[in-house]
Amino acid sequence: MQLNQNYVMSEAAYTETGKKKDVEHIEQLDRELRHMERSIATLKINAIKQEERDKNEIKKKTKENTSLVVELNSIKLEEKILKSEIMKQDQMIKDLDQKLVEKKKSLAQDLVTAKNEAAIMLQTHGINPGKDMRIQGDEERGLHKATSKGSAYGSQGNFFTKKKENLEDKARILELVVSKVAVTI
Repeated sequence: MQLNQNYVMSEAAYTETGKKKDVEHIEQLDRELRHMERSIATLKINAIKQEERDKNEIKKKTKENTSLVVELNSIKLEEKILKSEIMKQDQMIKDLDQKLVEKKKSLAQDLVTAKNEAAIMLQTHGINPGKDMRIQGDEERGLHKATSKGSAYGSQGNFFTKKKENLEDKARILELVVSKVAVTI
């Protein structure tokens, strides 16, 4: 019986308790509804704030990316200009090298021509250019103390000796110029 009273109720007790339960149940639902409405309002506010933060972050990243793209483009342009300058400098170096080679050839030819002319002039005056020039070259190096000036040639010999020395001086100057050009290269 105890079980019946505890678990099975009379119809009158059921209807009274049912009304109480309905009121309590409605109040509970109202509390839950207000709580949910407050939660929704809080979530909306948080969503709006988060959306603002995201927009600001996107704007910041966009601005940063724009500045990086501008900087990259300027660096590319500078690189292009520098490459162009390097190509111009390389071409200028090639041109100067070519001119230098041509100048060396020209100076070498001029030197050979001057030596040949000097040798021809000396031979026409009866002077052996190979022996006398070798002695003169040895004198420059300090190997021989012989002199090409002497009384054996007389006054005409003195003239030709001076002519020969003048030509030899020109040949030495040309050799020095060629050697200096070769050293500067």
